[in-house]
Amino acid sequence: MNVSPEVLIDRGRLLIEQHRFPDAERELKQALSLDPNSDEAFALLARIKIDTHQSLEALSLIDQALAILPGEDYYLYLKSFALYQLDRLEQAENLLK
Repeated sequence: MNVSPEVLIDRGRLLIEQHRFPDAERELKQALSLDPNSDEAFALLARIKIDTHQSLEALSLIDQALAILPGEDYYLYLKSFALYQLDRLEQAENLLK
């Protein structure tokens, strides 16, 4: 059975809400294998990394989402939050201006 990237992303989002991060990550990576330009999948993977305090990895993922969809407010918020976790407060604040 073929599953669309959108369905995998929806599953990933639900799994994140349930704090089932490894399962969510698997679904989102599968979505990216089908659609490597899915900014939403990159952003949700970044959210997992933020929620699990892997902020450097989150920054890399969110930068990939921003490369696809520059200026997206939610992605900028995620990036600023990851910077905040890394105690890079000035960068986080400047990003939100």
